[in-house]
Amino acid sequence: MLFKKKSQDLKTVKLEDFNIVGDLEHNEILFYRRKFDNKDTSCLLADDANIEVRRQFEAAVIIGGAGEKWFNNGTYKIFDTKDDYRDYIKNGKSVEVIYVAKNANVTVAFGTESRFTYVDEASNKVITIGGHGKCFVKVANSMRFFGEVVGSTSEFNVDEFQNMFRRIISKSFRDLFYTVIGDLKLTWDQFDRRTADIEESMGNILNEDLQKKYGLSVHEFTVKINLLEDEVEEIKKFADDKRKEDKEKREREEQEEKDKKKLKEYLAEAERLADKEWERTQWLKRLELEDNKAYYDVLKVIGSKPEKKEEPKEDNKCPACGMPFKPTDKFCPNCGGRVSKDPIICPDCSKVNEPTARFCAGCGKKL
Repeated sequence: MLFKKKSQDLKTVKLEDFNIVGDLEHNEILFYRRKFDNKDTSCLLADDANIEVRRQFEAAVIIGGAGEKWFNNGTYKIFDTKDDYRDYIKNGKSVEVIYVAKNANVTVAFGTESRFTYVDEASNKVITIGGHGKCFVKVANSMRFFGEVVGSTSEFNVDEFQNMFRRIISKSFRDLFYTVIGDLKLTWDQFDRRTADIEESMGNILNEDLQKKYGLSVHEFTVKINLLEDEVEEIKKFADDKRKEDKEKREREEQEEKDKKKLKEYLAEAERLADKEWERTQWLKRLELEDNKAYYDVLKVIGSKPEKKEEPKEDNKCPACGMPFKPTDKFCPNCGGRVSKDPIICPDCSKVNEPTARFCAGCGKKL
């Protein structure tokens, strides 16, 4: 920026004296710089010259290339002593005036320099990650910004600034991503839904880092995380299979809980009928028909064995009427005839007789 030429010594340095095009309060120019020396006779500083600083700016005066003095809103003397002025006007020491804009926002667009990999916690799959976005950067600490970013550079335009911080943010993107995704405990399928949380966390970390290193603050940080389509499809299939597996497992567990509850109820009923043999037997028979699995589960606990249903054998038929009978029967349930094959002991003489004997072979008593 060039000063307007003056015919007499300049008594007040102010932004209006810079040939600036545009709105001083709303633009992307972070600082304005001008060097005065005694060779430029068209614009010499007066010995009582002041610097005027508007509230939207901070300003620095550097005499002889060292020892800058910073000023906020107000009007201040440029030369503290006559010796300072003498060094400028006679000894040729330069006077630099720097205005730093506190409200100027510079847009910085960034993108990952190359894709990187990330192991998704939910699927345990390796995902290839890329990202791009933008943010606004403004000066938070004028002295640090001037010392770390501007320095002695006489020409430092917006394009150079944007390129510098595009590289800085792009280079740090991977570490920012790892930190934020880890802190928020996000899986790949939550990236889009939780974009606002990712942006806020990344922006906060970056803001703290840039303020500490460069005196700059970060605002309105936005980002888009990109995944490879074929990897996404593979992970989706894995996720679908996992959901199906989890659903089946959950259903099995729910059924097991129901079975346990029913078994508990059945065991309580079996306990209630413990001294009622006939009722208990009938209840077990009904249970066997209604819920065969529960029936055997109950038997495992109470220690009973299911009755074996024996078909009548051909020789277990009454010789008199042909009616089948059980092996434990002594007389036919139909005609009353003796069917037991056990020997008959005479009640009078204790003679052991054949099962079919009608009279005792020892004493002749009718059996």
